[in-house]
Parts: sequence; C-alpha cells; structure tokens
Amino acid sequence: MTVPLPGARPIAVLALPLAALLGAAAVHSPTLVAAGMAGALLVVLMFTNLVLGVALFTLVTFFQQTPQGEALALSKPIGLVVTIAWAAALLQRRRDPMVLTRDRPVLAYMLAAFVGWAAISIVWATDGAETQSSVVRLALVAVLFLVVHSAVRTPRDLRLLAWAFIGGTFLTTLYGLGFHLYTEGRFTGGLADANFLAAALVASLALCGFMLAAERRATLRLVLLLLIGLFAAALTLTQSRGGLVALAVVLVTACLVAGRLRGRAIAVALVVVALGVGYYAVLAPTAVRERATSLSAQASAGRVDTWRVAWQVTRHHPLAGVGLNNFPIVQSQYVTANVNLGSVRLFREARIAGHNTYLQILTELGVVGLALLLAVIGLTVLVALRSLRQLGPGADPATDALVRGLVVAAVGLLTAYGFLSGQYEKHLWLMLGALAAIPSVVAHVSADRGPVPDAAPDEAR
Repeated sequence: MTVPLPGARPIAVLALPLAALLGAAAVHSPTLVAAGMAGALLVVLMFTNLVLGVALFTLVTFFQQTPQGEALALSKPIGLVVTIAWAAALLQRRRDPMVLTRDRPVLAYMLAAFVGWAAISIVWATDGAETQSSVVRLALVAVLFLVVHSAVRTPRDLRLLAWAFIGGTFLTTLYGLGFHLYTEGRFTGGLADANFLAAALVASLALCGFMLAAERRATLRLVLLLLIGLFAAALTLTQSRGGLVALAVVLVTACLVAGRLRGRAIAVALVVVALGVGYYAVLAPTAVRERATSLSAQASAGRVDTWRVAWQVTRHHPLAGVGLNNFPIVQSQYVTANVNLGSVRLFREARIAGHNTYLQILTELGVVGLALLLAVIGLTVLVALRSLRQLGPGADPATDALVRGLVVAAVGLLTAYGFLSGQYEKHLWLMLGALAAIPSVVAHVSADRGPVPDAAPDEAR
C-alpha cells in the first residue's frame, strides 16, 4: 500500500536549506550525518510503501539484546514511524476499505473490547500503575494488528512479510551463533530467550516447508532447504519443550490444511517424527534428552508449579481476574502449603510470569478477558481458514501454499505461547494481522483471475 507524495516544488524548497544544514554538520560528524540520512531515507521509504515498513519492523523485532546482554530497542522507533505512516495512509485514502472495522467489524470490536476490558481492570488491580503501563503495551500490539491488516493487500505483500519473518529468524540465529548467545546452556539467539526463539523457529519452519513445496526455481529451493536445516538445528539447541510440542502440533495441522499438498505434508511429518525420535533416543546428550522428557525444570519453580499458583489465583478471582500484569505481583500471596511447589522461596522473592499466555490472561482478566482474547484469535483463524476454500483449484500454487503455510505457522506460535507469557509479543500479533489480511489477498487473486465456477466441497478442501 503506497501513500501519494507531495509535489516536487515543496520538496525542492525544503531540500535546499536541508542540504546546506547537512553539509555544515558533516564537517563535524560525518558518521552521524550519514546515519541520519540513512534514517531519513528509511522514513521516506516507510511512508511511501507501508508494507516495506512493516517488513523492516518485522526484521528488527528479532533483535532484543546486544552481545553483552544489554537490551536493544530497535523496534520502538521503527514501530512509531510505521504507525504514523499507517495513520497518514488512512487519512489520505479514506475510501479504500483497508480498515479492520470495515473489513471485519466483529473482529475489530472484539479486539477493542479485549483492550478495553484490560484497561478497566485498573479499577480492581492491586498495582494500578503496573496495569496502566501494561495496557499501553497491549494497545500498541493491537495497533500492530491493525497496521499489518491494512498493509498486506496482495500476494506480493504477503510474500514479503513471510520472507521478512523468515529473514529475521535467520539473522537472529546467525547473530546468536556468531556471538555465542546462550543462557544456562540454551541457545537464545538475538531474542534473549530460548523459548521465544524456539517459537519463531517453529513458525519459520512451517513457512519454509510450504513455500518449498510450491517453489519451482532451483536456487530458491536450495535456499529454503538450507534454512530448514539451520532452523531445525537451532531448535534443538534451544532445548525448548514448548517448541517441540509446537512442532508436533504444526505437523498435524499441516496435514489437515495442506490441501493439494497433503500427501507431501504427511510424508514430511513422518520423516520429521522419525528423525526427531532417532535424535533424542540415540544422538542427543543425556542432559538434553532428560530436559526434553522432564515436565519441570529444576533450575526454576517449574511451569507446573506456576500453573498451580495461577489456578489458585483464578479460583479466587474467576470473573474479572486480579488486573492486567498483576499475577507476578499477587502470586506470593497464594503460595500455601497445599500447593506442591518446587521452590516456595523463589515465588516469594521473584515475580514469575505465568508461562502460559491463556492461563495468565485468565488469571489477570478473568473469564471475560480470556473469552475476548480467544474470540480475537478464533475469529482471525476462522477468517483465514474460510479464505482457503475461496482459493479453489485454479489458484496460483505459490500463493495457495503461502496462505496455508501462514495458517500453520500461526497455529505453531499459538501453541508455543501456551508455554510462554506472550500476550505482548509482536510476533504473535504480526502473524494474527497477516491472517486477518488473507481475505484481502484472496480477493485480489480472485479479481485478477476473474470469475470461476464454484468448486465442489471436496475439491475446495
């Protein structure tokens, strides 16, 4: 989606004094001026092509730490510029039905209700300031959902976003390998957390697999094969049990929604299962094998213990919860003798996340909040699945495979976040926004292809 640029005369009027200013500044700091010019060029690029801005933003979300372990905030300024560009695009193209409230009003209202309910929870939250800052984070990722839905309109846009996600996973993996970014022996890449990296790796594996199945160019097929090998190796280095569960769900989902590629999907799933069982049974180090088969890690209170505490909190606050992001604050009050905890002291001294996106939302926003979140997720996935039927047997194989791959990748992320607190994660909302945009992509394909006869139910798959 592009935004019309202003006329040449205003640009020339502004460019002359700006060039003089840059020339004077270059005498004192050439590096700073070069960086400023590159940044200005990127800003112009994002304003003229919103989907390129979203793709760039997707890339930088994969880098959360420096080699020294310090936090990186590259996504914040780029995200701000992309959001402003999106708002400008809406103002300049008001008749273009690219707003979620026009395309999917029920989904838009559910999303607004979810963020609104989270904001209202400040009334009963133990720590209102914590809830207030968390509501801002939640509102920002909701806006990201809207931006991606508006930006992605064509198969080319969808492909660019998919490659940006794959490219980000590739770069953060190389970054982590190059600087040896591990935490407690587990590979974290540039995301600073092995489990979140594993979630991204599983989603990228799904995308690469489906894109490979429809790719005809030998060079790109080789690239995708190499990426699949790298991502699979990195996934084992993360030692993430949630990642392995997500991979299993991805394999099953791929077989169900593969359509014309179902035969290949089943064959690949069987090969992956055989290789995985062989690796963990024979080749994997003992510590890795024990971690993969153990439900609770000894180095922490463990997910099971955390979930027990979360259920205790939920039983006392079933309807409205304890307030957004207040579970880490109130958890120490529910560490009682009747809960079998691996480390009571850790719960009392540290603020531990819920290690389950859905359970933590249930704990903090109650049944109402969880229902609204599941409605947003369910409607988004349903919209994408319905669009698969509209593609029909005459659709472009590459587009068909890409759409199906995105659905499977999203399911993988949603599964992985069942073992993580990912309600604020940009990757989740980027993927959901892409799913919400699939009907627009399918409509674009149908418009280019022209009217086609209705397919029989078994042919539409």
